[in-house]
Amino acid sequence: MKKRKGSLLQRMLAVLLSAVLTAGMVSNAVPASVLAQEGSGVASVSGNDAKPADIIYGSAEKGWILYADGKLIITSDDGMFDWVDQSPDEARESVTSVEIKSGVTSIEKAAFQNCSAMKEIIIPDGVTSIGMYAFDSCSGLTSITIPKSVTSIDRWAFHFCSSLTSITIPEGVTSISSYMFSRCSSLTSIIIPEGVTKIEGWVFYGCSGLTSVTIPESMTSIGVQAFGACSGLTSITIPESVTSIGSDAFYNCSKLTEVNMKGETPPSLGSSVFRKCGFVTGSTQGIHVPSGKEQDYVAAWRDWVVYITDDPHTHSWSPDWTSNQTHHWHECTVSDCPTTDNAAKSGYGEHSYDESAWGYQTAEGHAHNCRNCGAHDTVLVHTPGAAATESTPQTCTVCGYVIAPATGTGPGSGTVILEVKPGANAPVTNISTPTEEMKDMLLTEAEKQQVQNGTDIRIVLEVQDAENTVSAPEQAVIQQELNDFAVGQYLNIELYKLVGAERRNITETTKKIRIAINVPDSLKNADSSKTRTFEVIRLHDGVAEFLTDLDDNADTITIETDRFSIYAVVYQDKPAGGNNGDGNSDNGSNDSGQKDSEPKTGDYTPLELYATLAMIAGFAYLFLYFTDRNRGMTEETKKEFVAGIVEWAKRGGRLRKCLALAAIFVLLVYYHSIGKKTCVEWKEIYGE
Repeated sequence: MKKRKGSLLQRMLAVLLSAVLTAGMVSNAVPASVLAQEGSGVASVSGNDAKPADIIYGSAEKGWILYADGKLIITSDDGMFDWVDQSPDEARESVTSVEIKSGVTSIEKAAFQNCSAMKEIIIPDGVTSIGMYAFDSCSGLTSITIPKSVTSIDRWAFHFCSSLTSITIPEGVTSISSYMFSRCSSLTSIIIPEGVTKIEGWVFYGCSGLTSVTIPESMTSIGVQAFGACSGLTSITIPESVTSIGSDAFYNCSKLTEVNMKGETPPSLGSSVFRKCGFVTGSTQGIHVPSGKEQDYVAAWRDWVVYITDDPHTHSWSPDWTSNQTHHWHECTVSDCPTTDNAAKSGYGEHSYDESAWGYQTAEGHAHNCRNCGAHDTVLVHTPGAAATESTPQTCTVCGYVIAPATGTGPGSGTVILEVKPGANAPVTNISTPTEEMKDMLLTEAEKQQVQNGTDIRIVLEVQDAENTVSAPEQAVIQQELNDFAVGQYLNIELYKLVGAERRNITETTKKIRIAINVPDSLKNADSSKTRTFEVIRLHDGVAEFLTDLDDNADTITIETDRFSIYAVVYQDKPAGGNNGDGNSDNGSNDSGQKDSEPKTGDYTPLELYATLAMIAGFAYLFLYFTDRNRGMTEETKKEFVAGIVEWAKRGGRLRKCLALAAIFVLLVYYHSIGKKTCVEWKEIYGE
């Protein structure tokens, strides 16, 4: 009877372990993401008939689920936090729509940042806050409805949502945080609700499609560059409640020609509030103020009162600047206008000289030009360089003006010289593009003929340190593009031709020119534990763009460019050896920031490991069962097996110990199935 019992037990265990073996094989055939969700009750969470096989990331227990069709469902605050903290990058790239359930009260910082494929999202009542960068760079999102329960929206929340055409701000929000809608270029109109008291800096910067803005009576301040580069904005009404408007608030709103001020008391202004707006060049339209308050605005605003048109007659400004030694302005062309009154002068202000370049160059000397009107400061006499030769002109050693042309040898002897002119503190720079290619690209047919007739032409690349000349708004645009880089040095790179004594500026070229910038010694890496890489950011017409270093030399930065204006040399430090400083290597093999021995969220490697162990266990048992035909394993043999397995496990790591446990377990199960008692010290495997 005992023998039959043993035989029956052996058969039952064999069948059981065979089933485990089959399950292990199936686990390798079926996607791990499906097996991981078995029995999770997903359908009741999703609110649809989706099957577990539709799920590619997350689970009901985690509080978020991402389906194969790109739909993301988040059911709780914990789920929101887990999604932000644990979801892999590829999960974000898969999201096309989001449904947030009523159990969620806040949208975490960077919750959907870079979900560029997301086109729609449902946010329920009950959500009270939207964190920083929550929808940053969601370039596919076209519209969003924010529930009335939301009272706080943090900075950069909708930055660079370039397809966003409309949005409703709930009434509970009291402040529009900085950069909230910056670079939402498709946004055409927005209504700011009553209750909002402050628009912070750069909120709508670069919203080039914005044509209509409604500012409520509750508003008290408008921040720096709040509407900067809103090139589609033509008019705006400032309510009486506004007491301050920040610097460059409407900078480069090139079509803005109507500003209606409702306040009896003029709000205070920062500098250059209406710089580069539509009426700056002398339009008859301008800033309208309450009747009878013109002189109050004149006294309070000084330079900007010239645009006020609600005075006894409408000024008609001359497009040309009038200037004296200290100031410049546009004159009113109406015959009976009191031109001696500064209120009848458009753009009246002191000269601002650009000391980074000798903009005024004639035979009498060189001087700095005013940035606005073109007037110049005191003319300084040229300092002659070496005498002219057949091929080299005599130039001023200070400004580069050609004092005497090359002597030449008669008709057809004109020369074209390619020159790089670095200023003080500017890095050494070289042009890699061949001279003949530069000549063909930059000279007009008329200029080529001039060379044939004996005229010398110099093509000059001038590189100036721009640390003190780049404005705060321009720096802010560059800062937005930095990511993990830091600014090392600002440069002003200009390209121009000197045709005889005439300077002709070149701001753009038809083809790209390759230039190599030597890395300044002050920026070179002195820390052997880190590696430093350099790039260049170009700012041209308000648009910042990365230019990649094209060479492998750590001491130079080679770029190709076709636009010449403001540049920034930027750098990024990483730990030496390819490590990013967060435990991850540069190859992106461990983007989640977890230890190598731990799987990423959404990676169900443990399940596959367990299935593999089950397969090994099944094979091991069947091997013992069919090879030990007499079922005669002794206690000594069993101990020898266990001791050998323990010794083998101690020489390895975690995986080997797991395999050892599985092997000993199978051995003991088999030993028990043949009617023997089992006893082993399991702690031996993990002992020292």
